[in-house]
Amino acid sequence: MDAIEKRRSYYKLNKKIDINYEELVSMLRNCLYYSPNPYNVQASRILLLTGKSHEQFWDTVVKEYFRKNNDGNLSEWDEARIKREKKAYGSILFFIDEKKMKDSMPKKVYEENYIRWTNDALAMLEINVWQSLIKENIGAHLEHFTRLKDEVKLVYKLPDSWSFNALLVFGGIEGEAPIKAKDPLDERLIKLD
Repeated sequence: MDAIEKRRSYYKLNKKIDINYEELVSMLRNCLYYSPNPYNVQASRILLLTGKSHEQFWDTVVKEYFRKNNDGNLSEWDEARIKREKKAYGSILFFIDEKKMKDSMPKKVYEENYIRWTNDALAMLEINVWQSLIKENIGAHLEHFTRLKDEVKLVYKLPDSWSFNALLVFGGIEGEAPIKAKDPLDERLIKLD
């Protein structure tokens, strides 16, 4: 429960983490390997950006995305956000390989369910990565810039079949995570004997 309780959306991040790059890559490989997926399809994909590639991602790809979705302008809020995210150690981008998913789809399952289950598998990978990071005292927060997919594939020359889903910005924890209000648990959990 410790990792679940400590996993929060940390926004004040820095470039100081207590594991090295090889340990980080090993962690991501283990999360990919051990995270469950429907019918063992293994369609989840990760792109890890650190160092200059992380900063360039925010300075170019995300900045252009913000401009494109704001009549060519970059708001002060957008500029502050880019500056904040560049201070983090890196970004982990999550994708589904749609070709792998469709090629592996069993005939006995309805397509809509299989697609949903594959998305569920990616969400489990995302939370497993997030919890693995917090176990190493590395903070993170998840972002969903779903309309960013074309720019990401173009800039990083990824396969056309990779569909972008979310990104996890991560780094050393510089400030506490904001406290978010929670609905009463008795309204969210039904107990039957």
